[in-house]
Amino acid sequence: MNRLRLIYFLVLALLFFLSHRQTTAQEKTGMHFFAEAYDETIYQRRDGRNTITMAHFYEGLRLPIAGLGKWDLYAKLRYGNDANKDFWNNRAETMFGTRLRFFQKLYLAMYSEYVRGEYITDQSEIMPYASSYEDWRYGLVFWHGWDPGGWKPKKRLALTPWSEVYADANYLDKDSQNIVYYLEAKLGLQLLRLHKTRFDFYGVAYAYYDKNADFWNNHADMAPGIRITPWTDVDLNLRIEYLWGQYYDRIGRYENPYARRYQDLRVGLFLWYGWGE
Repeated sequence: MNRLRLIYFLVLALLFFLSHRQTTAQEKTGMHFFAEAYDETIYQRRDGRNTITMAHFYEGLRLPIAGLGKWDLYAKLRYGNDANKDFWNNRAETMFGTRLRFFQKLYLAMYSEYVRGEYITDQSEIMPYASSYEDWRYGLVFWHGWDPGGWKPKKRLALTPWSEVYADANYLDKDSQNIVYYLEAKLGLQLLRLHKTRFDFYGVAYAYYDKNADFWNNHADMAPGIRITPWTDVDLNLRIEYLWGQYYDRIGRYENPYARRYQDLRVGLFLWYGWGE
């Protein structure tokens, strides 16, 4: 674990140093450094009243490719933990990857990552894996958002509609060569805006599906939700959702211990910040 932490700090220090160096070659080609930080902390009543945190930070080089899009090379750090100390949520990972984004206004990208990880829980007696692991991951990521109330808030009235769609497909070599699919679609209304504080109501649908038919990856949820953004200059928001969900009728490697239909209260705090876009 100490060696892994040392690698984290060395990678961060190297990237921080490189990101502050500007060269003539970068100016001529359009190549530049970029970075992104993301954190989510979610309370789930149904999961034993568990609170799960997942954060990542990555930094790399971005090279525009005329007529195609943007090509990224990056190093990434990911950290997760939860209150219940479930081993699958408690791990740290270092990744080196590449990503190709195809369009400007529509986000569609394919990526590949090499992963070195380590579990950071004391539940070794029930963990079926070694404490350290390697993985190769590949995938496609799609996102599109439409939010007229977010661009010109002083000229927009209350009840301004907005929408977001996110989808991804990921190949996980370590997880028995599994392919996991995920879809999240929101349709909402901006209820109120007070200076830079925003209140939204929305409906959301989630869908999960995988090749190996693992029950936790095979269900769909629908929920009404409330989103509160304290200061719109910062992409930080609180979301409260009440979900109705159902598992698909698929039998995979593990028996599903839950009822096929369920309800859940979920409260989450989300933060995203990026630069060099």
